[in-house]
Amino acid sequence: MKPKNRGWAALAYFIALLHVLPFYILVTTSFKALRDDSSKWVMPGYLYLNNFLNAWREAKLGTAFTNNLLITVLSVALVLIIGAAPPTHWPGTPAVSIKRCTASLFPR
Repeated sequence: MKPKNRGWAALAYFIALLHVLPFYILVTTSFKALRDDSSKWVMPGYLYLNNFLNAWREAKLGTAFTNNLLITVLSVALVLIIGAAPPTHWPGTPAVSIKRCTASLFPR
């Protein structure tokens, strides 16, 4: 490797380290108990999972997950129904058009 390329490689490794380091600190502190005063750089000798349970309960993440799932499913269904509509006009009522549009989603 040429000396010029070594400098760029060292810079790339340094930038990668700057991006990965906060995630390492996040993981090491998330598995520690609240009263643990040890260094944030050292992984604990135990796994304290109550932090995750407390965050799930206090932030009401179950409700947020359910709402997100509902919005996602309804949005995808609406996009599929609208996207499957052909550009031509079908004769009949709008209800008949929606039935035909929905039926065209599934292969014969």
